[in-house]
Amino acid sequence: KVFPSGVSAELSLPSLCSRLRTLHESSTTEVRAESFRTLTLLSDLFGETQQVETQGLESQLYSSLPHVLVHVNDDEVDVRQRCKSCLHSMVRWLTEQNPVCALAQLMQRPSYAPDKRMDFDEFCRDFAEIWVKECRAHTEDLLVGLVGFFRLPGDTVRANAALLAGCFAGQLGGRGSMRSLISQITTGLISLLQKDPSAVVRQKAVKGLGFCL
Repeated sequence: KVFPSGVSAELSLPSLCSRLRTLHESSTTEVRAESFRTLTLLSDLFGETQQVETQGLESQLYSSLPHVLVHVNDDEVDVRQRCKSCLHSMVRWLTEQNPVCALAQLMQRPSYAPDKRMDFDEFCRDFAEIWVKECRAHTEDLLVGLVGFFRLPGDTVRANAALLAGCFAGQLGGRGSMRSLISQITTGLISLLQKDPSAVVRQKAVKGLGFCL
């Protein structure tokens, strides 16, 4: 019921995952929540079987991760809960590929259960630290995705993205091949601080910059 008219039921799984990303940013709470529920089903499927029909799904799931991270602190309870469930599912198959990955232990914190409200600032710091150490190959795409949220209309989305991007950039330390991207993030955060009409966004931009500098 959440899919736009004209979207075929015969879409491949990677194409479906890609189409869902538009729905993740819907202004309608029910659509956002249901889109993340569907993404969880796709993530569970990938974790259970990596057969021919799931080829290409992994890269699409990685591309969807910025949306999940931003919306685990969504204003709406239903969306937050669906996103947390989705994040748990993603961490499960990541851990299967890398059994020593510390993300699984992180997600075991009681406040990170789907029905609990987490300390988002704490989550951003800790998730970014582990991700950069253990999933660094996927960090650049994740950061590019987060920067894209700086221009979206929702205040909470921009605020969450600002804090997340700052935490990830801070863990990278401004060195290596991603130096130009980190500079782009810093510039974007400064722009949010100076120009964003939302006090909440400006506050998170300050925190994000604190991690970058």
